Amino acid sequence: MIEPVLIRDRAGENEERVSFSDLYSSFQETWEVNNTFQIDLTLTYTEDYKKVYNLAQAASYVVYKNQMYSIEQIETTIATNLLTKKITAKHILLEKLKNLRVDVDPSKPTEDTTDNQDTLSNSTNGNTTTVVKADKYITVSLKDCLDKFFNSNDQGISYALHGSFPSIQVEVSGSCLDWLISNLSEFHAVFVPNGNRLDVYSTDEFKKNSGKTFRYLHNTDNIDLQVDVNELKNSVHVVGGKVTKEVTTTNTETINAGSGGASKVVEDAKKYLGIPYVWGGKTPSGFDCSGLVAYIYHDFGINIPSYTVDMESYGTDVSLNNIQCGDMLFWGPHGASYHVAMALNSTDLIMAPQPGENVRIQKISAWRPDFAKRNQQMASIVSKQDTDTETSTDTSSNDEFLINYTYTDNNSVSKYGLRRSELMEVDFIRDKNVMDNYLKSKLQVEPLITLSLSYWGEKDFQMGEVRTLIAREMNIVNEVQLVAYSVNPYSENSDSTLTFNNAGTYMKDVNLALMKDIKGISTRVTSSYSNSFSRNEDAYVNINDPDLAKWVSDYVGG
Repeated sequence: MIEPVLIRDRAGENEERVSFSDLYSSFQETWEVNNTFQIDLTLTYTEDYKKVYNLAQAASYVVYKNQMYSIEQIETTIATNLLTKKITAKHILLEKLKNLRVDVDPSKPTEDTTDNQDTLSNSTNGNTTTVVKADKYITVSLKDCLDKFFNSNDQGISYALHGSFPSIQVEVSGSCLDWLISNLSEFHAVFVPNGNRLDVYSTDEFKKNSGKTFRYLHNTDNIDLQVDVNELKNSVHVVGGKVTKEVTTTNTETINAGSGGASKVVEDAKKYLGIPYVWGGKTPSGFDCSGLVAYIYHDFGINIPSYTVDMESYGTDVSLNNIQCGDMLFWGPHGASYHVAMALNSTDLIMAPQPGENVRIQKISAWRPDFAKRNQQMASIVSKQDTDTETSTDTSSNDEFLINYTYTDNNSVSKYGLRRSELMEVDFIRDKNVMDNYLKSKLQVEPLITLSLSYWGEKDFQMGEVRTLIAREMNIVNEVQLVAYSVNPYSENSDSTLTFNNAGTYMKDVNLALMKDIKGISTRVTSSYSNSFSRNEDAYVNINDPDLAKWVSDYVGG
């Protein structure tokens, strides 16, 4: 039964079948683990299939084998009186995975990470140095990472884990799709879409023994081995275990707060406002004029008599134009004064006026005194300035690293030359051994090796399936695992392009020979084995490198 291919609008209300003619001539299904899951197809406008042609719009769906693909690219062409529409559609799960995101929510406060940090403080000469280490090395499971993306998601998608996976140190942020592509290999895992479910396999579970074979010149006529050193990186300077050193300097300064003594005298005198005048009164229950002034002085430890004339001898004359707080103001002639008040400043005084009135403040000019006396003890108190202690702190911080070294894979350097990577900063690792293992998983110390072949025959392939590749002309008999394919199942005459992983030991042997003198080369090295190999078995007669020539002779049996 021929598997139909449908074009469906995004609302799911209309769908049309693609013509077999278009499927035969242009359909291509391409799958590559952790990367590409797409359909390419060219539709031809005809009277019979104009509905499906018109239905194919951007973001419409292609339905194939119960999987849905969203149309992302359309190229319309008119040539030789034919109107065609070339479309590229990608699996809808990829689009939904992009919509699953883990981002910092700016509306929420930063979480307290004290439990995961080390803080050390030291104080010297008023300076405090605080060292805050980065988060401790904590590993997380693949399930915990995926739950952060998938829990309560609004895309209607789920995931399933197949196999066991290691726990690693990894950050979870950004889109789920980008995170999977960047980090899944560190869990020794691969993913493939399955409808609205993401299937994640361990490398062991992904392996499916099929019992089938590829035979050179029997069901395949071209085998390509590609070795790419462009992305080779075998040395990197790394810094890690970041700590933030904060140095806080405390500065203490004594400043003049103004007329502190005078303000205290004024504040004290105002306590007695409203107390009634009592002849001969010397207490807050009632004051006469001299009793009030003497009582205020007494509050500051200055003992003076509470009689007006006697008070005159407890001060020295001061000009009425130079009056200050605390000065005694007298009415009447020297030695026969009859009234006294105390100045609060150069313009105001406080006094107990006369019977029937209360203690009050009034302008000196309202009743100008005849002379003034200044008591030196009071003047000393008034002249004292209040001081405040002002403390300021200056904090400076700088980042330092507990780990700071250059990691080099010497074996890779000896084979391919030095290939430096950009500086790498890994804040969350503080242990050098842990860092070494981390860098081994990040650096590309061996060339990328890809084995691909053209295959005719069956068109139904399963990702991860393992077959035996037999190419006796190349002395190859080994298992290979399918990691990518591009196939047109509707055309028996079309070849399928299959790509396999580079886990086979034979590929490492081939790589060792091909890379013997690759130092300094930064372009792709491709070794293609085709029909000409069997027809011309002495193709390597003129090899100049004796080591490589011997290897080929021994390996091929020439």
